[in-house]
Amino acid sequence: MAYYPLNAIGLHVALDSVRVRSAVAAADSAETLAEFMEVLSAETAELVAAINAAGSLDFNVSVA
Repeated sequence: MAYYPLNAIGLHVALDSVRVRSAVAAADSAETLAEFMEVLSAETAELVAAINAAGSLDFNVSVA
């Protein structure tokens, strides 16, 4: 469990934590760093899509 400040930086860190934990869980079969990076990229895209699909919030997430 972790605690994050209730501001934009805290949200960013919390989402990054979710992204990395999801990628680690999904990358059980990754044997190289390149394979892990592919999984991380896919998890990032899925997280961004899920946040943007919420639709009720007045913002969109983009990865720069």
